[in-house]
Amino acid sequence: MSLMYIISRIQDGHIDPNPKWGVPEEEVVSNRTKLMSSRGLKNFVRMRAVHGNEVHVITGGNRAQWENKLMGGPVGDALVTKLLNIGLECDPGDCAMYIFFHGPSGTVGLAHSGREGSIRKVAVKTVEVMASYNGCSLEQYVGDVRIIQAPAICAEHYRMDYLDVPRDDVEDWRPHLQGAFDVESTDKENYVRLRGRDGPMGIDFVGYNASQLCKIGIKKEHLQLSSVCTYESEDYPSHHKAEVEGAKNGRFMVMAWMSDN
Repeated sequence: MSLMYIISRIQDGHIDPNPKWGVPEEEVVSNRTKLMSSRGLKNFVRMRAVHGNEVHVITGGNRAQWENKLMGGPVGDALVTKLLNIGLECDPGDCAMYIFFHGPSGTVGLAHSGREGSIRKVAVKTVEVMASYNGCSLEQYVGDVRIIQAPAICAEHYRMDYLDVPRDDVEDWRPHLQGAFDVESTDKENYVRLRGRDGPMGIDFVGYNASQLCKIGIKKEHLQLSSVCTYESEDYPSHHKAEVEGAKNGRFMVMAWMSDN
């Protein structure tokens, strides 16, 4: 049993069935099939991300309702399974994707974490669900979890006037915001607003997620972070670049599975 994954590039063609890109569905299906076939994979569950922190566990009992459905996959932001040879998929634009693998328990996970997913700690929650699903405490489990992060947009190109975060997390966010900010009240209970003092702040959600994963016990040497910024890269689609510069491809495929080969 081994971890396998796909992180597609622009050269692999369109993989997103959204009609906004003006690409025929047959072409999208063909591109996807080529990618999967090249790795010997036939089956997948494609997550419909909504910038939250819900984690779905794919089992033998529920796989049929979502398997191989291009537009009918589970709504949420993380998937976990112990099943072999079924690809867990999400197609990000600029948000960070995390692939999780725990060899001793034979468990793979995938999480979609942009700004909101990072605030809601979906990456941490994914590890928690993996541990719980295997009947382990988090402390027992985290030492053997390996994580791979796919390319994502960097803080230099991801700027916002403010960020609403839980009050207790302000200091954890501080090192990952570019520029000084003021802490303001907000209508959301137990949340505060971090507003850039001199204009929009660069938001390093990749760095924040890494710090939170290490905080729960993930070993730094088990956390493989990408240095690629999707906005700057010529190899990966970027949804933000598509909006700003009119690029015609704004999403790429991230898929992970366990192989019995």
